[in-house]
Amino acid sequence: GGAVWLGGGGGRGWGGLVGGVHGAGHIIGNHARTHTFLPNLTRKAVEKEIDQTNQLIIDIVGTGPTLFRAPYGIMDKRCAEALKERRMSTVYWGAMADDFRPIGEDAVVSRIMKQIHGNELVVLHEGLHPSQCIKSTREIIRRSKDLGFTFEPIQ
Repeated sequence: GGAVWLGGGGGRGWGGLVGGVHGAGHIIGNHARTHTFLPNLTRKAVEKEIDQTNQLIIDIVGTGPTLFRAPYGIMDKRCAEALKERRMSTVYWGAMADDFRPIGEDAVVSRIMKQIHGNELVVLHEGLHPSQCIKSTREIIRRSKDLGFTFEPIQ
């Protein structure tokens, strides 16, 4: 199964898509409301980032997330404590292509495949370049399966 990391900013317009992804059995995780650098925020602001996105996810799928992926992969003790209080676990990636820019499907696939050795969480960004993400995802899945890798839910 896959996971979609939702930030509150873009999530409001994607309720149908997010609901469909969840309905297909995939995980919806929290990626912070504004995708800001969390260590720069006060504890109260960090909690707001988490709580507002949690509420958005609850509003869309009916249940709150249990997983959190920090923007830029960086958080501090205050964020870790806030997540612990909410019984949420942190997830980090193992392979990323910097595909939030239009680098092309071949570059995305090449960058990811160089990082896959087994048991990595692959992060791809759909955002502004959906065609690049969709095409490269299909090819990454195909090549990974050809190498004998499987896809498992995040535990």
